[in-house]
Amino acid sequence: MKTVSVAEMVELERRSMARGVSGEELMERAGREAARLAETLFQRYRHLRSVAVVTGAGNNAGDGFVVAAALKLPVTVYAAVPRSKLRGDAALYASRLPAAVPVVESATPPVFRPDQLIVDALLGTGCRGTLREPFAAYIAAINASGAPVLSLDLPSGLDGDSGAIDPVAVRADWTVTFGFPKTGLFRREGPRHTGVLKVAGIGLVSGL
Repeated sequence: MKTVSVAEMVELERRSMARGVSGEELMERAGREAARLAETLFQRYRHLRSVAVVTGAGNNAGDGFVVAAALKLPVTVYAAVPRSKLRGDAALYASRLPAAVPVVESATPPVFRPDQLIVDALLGTGCRGTLREPFAAYIAAINASGAPVLSLDLPSGLDGDSGAIDPVAVRADWTVTFGFPKTGLFRREGPRHTGVLKVAGIGLVSGL
């Protein structure tokens, strides 16, 4: 299986955009692929009642907002970072979220329930070094929930290159990674936190 570093993934995205595929379109594709997987997983567990999409900052949050908009299931967004602080494509998709989807903006995480499917869109490939709040608290709440967890691209808190965590990372049951698997998913703490790995193609150019 081909893996890429974070820098290589950035370069693949840059080349794709240079050939006319916008960052907005890449985010849309990623979020919709993740939403399809979330709906499949939701049907496997008869006890599940809703989906909790947990967003942070950056493009991973944008992917989460696409997921929340695409789902045909009861869904609530829990935003660790206010939507007003998002920029670029993440802000665009936050603004496009249907009014019918509730959004709870708080630096304090809720008590997630075991009957929720948690979609982890807190932190992506930009995660480096020691986690700051409120992300560490949100990750602790996700891990304590007993709920099934689907992480987007990487389990939040995992370094996409080294597989290191500092001090915590989401323990996902599934991870859907976009384009190509990141090397950190297979190194150090990566395998223990990734769960079942799915790779979703998003139409990136091939070759580095």
